[in-house]
Amino acid sequence: MAAVFDKHHVPLMYAVIFRPDCFNAEEKAFLRSLVKRGHEIMDHTPNHSAFKFVAEDAAKYAGEPWVDHVTEKIVCLKYVRRNDEPAAEKPVAFKADLDGAEVVIPEEFQKYFRPNGQMVYDGKVYAVTQDRRKRGRFTAWTFWGEPVKFKPVKGADVTTASKKFGFAATEAGMSKLAELTAAECKKIGIPVPTAWIQPGGSEAILQADNVRKGYARHGYICAATYQNRANKIYCETNPERCAYAMMWGQLHLDRDPLDKIKTQIADAYAKHQVLFASSHLKPGKGMTWEAFLKVHDELLAWLNEAKIPVRTQSDWARRLYYSKTDPAENIFPSWTVDLDQNGRPDGYDELPPGVTISADGILTAANNGLAFAISRLGGLEKGENTLKFIVKSGKVQVKINFYQRNRILDKMLTLDGPVSKFTVPADADFADIKVFNVGSGPLVLAGAALNR
Repeated sequence: MAAVFDKHHVPLMYAVIFRPDCFNAEEKAFLRSLVKRGHEIMDHTPNHSAFKFVAEDAAKYAGEPWVDHVTEKIVCLKYVRRNDEPAAEKPVAFKADLDGAEVVIPEEFQKYFRPNGQMVYDGKVYAVTQDRRKRGRFTAWTFWGEPVKFKPVKGADVTTASKKFGFAATEAGMSKLAELTAAECKKIGIPVPTAWIQPGGSEAILQADNVRKGYARHGYICAATYQNRANKIYCETNPERCAYAMMWGQLHLDRDPLDKIKTQIADAYAKHQVLFASSHLKPGKGMTWEAFLKVHDELLAWLNEAKIPVRTQSDWARRLYYSKTDPAENIFPSWTVDLDQNGRPDGYDELPPGVTISADGILTAANNGLAFAISRLGGLEKGENTLKFIVKSGKVQVKINFYQRNRILDKMLTLDGPVSKFTVPADADFADIKVFNVGSGPLVLAGAALNR
């Protein structure tokens, strides 16, 4: 896969589990080679966990203030219960049957544990995973994934605990994990990562603010976390948090047709949005490895041809969240650009009947009513902006809705005339823009601009 990216002179991102002393000479050389070729190595934690790590000398960590307990070779880190869960994630009490590691959960509460979740019983938190072989039966583990053995109890009082929002790691525990990764990178001979990637699985997951507090002091500038993920756009609200919420998953090269992926990218690029593809290097169902590589090869070739930039997570973090933007830049998508060649201007909704675009870039809306719409335009500079249309003939009206993530802000804004000044709210990330022909004849436009 790296060779495919090398062929097109673009970087890939490679998340590594830095388990101490597990890399052989060939693997170390491979990682050094990736770095030398411009690819990014990211930290997927020492043991694919934010709450534990393996150590041959685990006993020496017993009694540390950030350690809950140790076993023969595993150091289990303390966690913190959060109390800021959204309403839908607040604890729910119910009764369950316990026997050994088995938990029998009533039907109406099983949704909290599919495929896994967290449960509190007798003051302790347990991870619970669905047993796919037995309907309604689940297996319990300690918070850290160790086996448990309950005494048989019918109708035990238990509550849910939010895997998504209910827990935080201690800053000291995260610092130790960062130190272990740094030590392993030194042995391998590669720079310490600046991007942290949330481990998946059944354990509780971290919030962006939690990760930032633990890892920023070690030189990490960004992370991928699941909840309240960043939009990955310029001028995004709360950039300090967003840099640590840059989750992937927008593009699926293992299952979606290449034309669909090109359209996703072309539209996002026009609207100043960044998309990430991700993979565990496994082709999709019915796809061969060769076909999987070919999709990447063809997509990267098209991206280069279209001059759409491909960057690493840390590079995008610096540009989106640590750099100043140019408020004079025109962020209005051009209706003459169609990089994916689907017959629709990139970033625009489907054009209504009667709307045409000539070879010299003149947009004509023959009918009264909607001329075109742009949904979720990003890159909005906060404060006063100017929207300008070059009107050749006709009368134009614009309606704008602002959004923070998926939440609509304030009332719809209506602007009349070719030039309008308006205020972008301080908490706005996106805008839906609808342009109307409100004259008695065709609306003819030669261009548009939106900037500070």
